[in-house]
Amino acid sequence: MISLFRAGTMLSLIGYGFAALLISIRSYIFPSYVVQTQTMNILHASIYTGFFMAFVSNIRYQILQGIIEPLVTFLLLNDKNNSTNNNNKKILIVVQSILIFVIRWLNGLLGSCLAITG
Repeated sequence: MISLFRAGTMLSLIGYGFAALLISIRSYIFPSYVVQTQTMNILHASIYTGFFMAFVSNIRYQILQGIIEPLVTFLLLNDKNNSTNNNNKKILIVVQSILIFVIRWLNGLLGSCLAITG
């Protein structure tokens, strides 16, 4: 979890700092430009993002990869009678891959929504 905190803090520090720099440059070039966002403490926002990544994201991924994905795999690929031919197994593997991709994508969307709303 420390590595997630470190990555979240450092990368958000770069991102928030770069965004603040671009806003400052735009305000300097166009003095009549009115900033639509609130100014914030970049260090505090970066630390918050680091904690968010270390705790909330980690918990979500642990649940996703430890509970949800194995259940999807078990339910799709559980062959009680061993009567499934190779073509059906290949189709099931493709469907499983698509479902896992969609689940992970939805997990990322949920994480983005949680991060934005705070």
